[in-house]
Amino acid sequence: MKLKGAIFDVDGTLFDSMGMWATAASRYLKSQGITPPEGIDSKFITLSLAEGSKLIKNEFMPHLTWEQIAQGINDLIEDFYFNLHETKPGVPELLKALSDAGVSMCIATATDKYLVRKALDNCGILGYFGEIFTCPDLGVGKDTPHIYRTALAFLGTERENTLIFEDSYFATKTAYNDGFMIAAVEDKWAIKHKDEIKAISKYYITSYDEWRKNNL
Repeated sequence: MKLKGAIFDVDGTLFDSMGMWATAASRYLKSQGITPPEGIDSKFITLSLAEGSKLIKNEFMPHLTWEQIAQGINDLIEDFYFNLHETKPGVPELLKALSDAGVSMCIATATDKYLVRKALDNCGILGYFGEIFTCPDLGVGKDTPHIYRTALAFLGTERENTLIFEDSYFATKTAYNDGFMIAAVEDKWAIKHKDEIKAISKYYITSYDEWRKNNL
């Protein structure tokens, strides 16, 4: 396969940031004086911010708009992204190698664009990506392939020569079921689904440096 395009997730893929999202819903509810029920975080993490905010509104805070809830969650996590200056190991070297090989790249993430842009810029890797596509901007989560299709259309490449770099099982499964090739990135927050992820991925990456040396 001659690789021509790469679509990157952000949290858990480029940055070690899933731990912050893994407790975002419960932390927000606590900040509002509400005791979070068991399972709210595992439910929230599979949704886009808009979908998750609507869930919180419907179940706990009908007096607020979902937009107000989404902003409240972003306010809680903003400092993390604005002060993030380190990628996962091997990310800058991988992006440079892909760029040198003529591979076009973009972002497909569930996190708001202004947060992602700031963190990418802080880490000196923003310039590698032609565009940042987000679930909030598109109005969908990664339970549908729309964000991946949008990113692919932007790159102008074909599924057979494009890789999606993802960490989570539900997002990987969505992309795989739509005919995309997956380069699954191991992350501690998705490790319980390791076998399922490996079964549907072309590559399973435990080290960016090793993968780069063997495949580029």
